[in-house]
Amino acid sequence: MARNDAEVERDRADQQAELALSRQLAAQSTTLRGPQLDLAVLLSLEALAINESVETIGGVLSGLQASPGLITYLREHPSLLQSAVFSPEGDILATAGSEGLVFLWNVATGELIGELVGHDPTQLVNRAAFSPDGQFLATASDDLSMILWDLESREIVRRFIGHDNWVQAIAFSPDGSQLISGGRG
Repeated sequence: MARNDAEVERDRADQQAELALSRQLAAQSTTLRGPQLDLAVLLSLEALAINESVETIGGVLSGLQASPGLITYLREHPSLLQSAVFSPEGDILATAGSEGLVFLWNVATGELIGELVGHDPTQLVNRAAFSPDGQFLATASDDLSMILWDLESREIVRRFIGHDNWVQAIAFSPDGSQLISGGRG
């Protein structure tokens, strides 16, 4: 019986410590909301992850509402976000992340307008880059490949394989005639 009481008290102490940490992060988030909004939002999200309460949810919402220049939220992004890049015209946003997925968004409405499936679904897509003319999107992944996509048809133009490790960087030359990539190792 004494052991059960001790375990109950330990669990209660752990819960109190988590609650205290959550409140501390929320308080730090509030003080950073003006000068460092991005850090403030990240702290409030961490507080929410530790302890979901009205207080922590309110902290996240307050942080997100603190930016008058914020246009929209990508509420439908289903997975970890690794990369976000605007098209040259600024009308499309490409996001890349976990599950090998790349999403295309209408910037004006925030609506999901396309999904590009081609990378290994068990791997991260680390980066995306639009060609200077906006006709193509290149993506780089932990699956050791890059994919060049035709944005009009949403089809794979070419898959590039040859890296020995994760592909973590990708860029077009200014005239769009060359594509460069970099990775680990």
